[in-house]
Amino acid sequence: MVDQLLLADGLVVGPLFTATYLADGAARAHYKPLRHPVSRLALGERGWTQTANFIAAVLLSLAFAVGLSA
Repeated sequence: MVDQLLLADGLVVGPLFTATYLADGAARAHYKPLRHPVSRLALGERGWTQTANFIAAVLLSLAFAVGLSA
């Protein structure tokens, strides 16, 4: 059961990361996703949202790796 949950993290991480940076980028006035890298969203006073997005993606990816090794 735990292995299935860890493997499910691999399915969630990509769409969650993408949806979060697209929503955050849409909420910023001068951000253009085709011109600016995603990491640019980590700058400024609302940069904590993209930083949290990076951390969540890393943790979910690590959980997926643990699920693959089990």
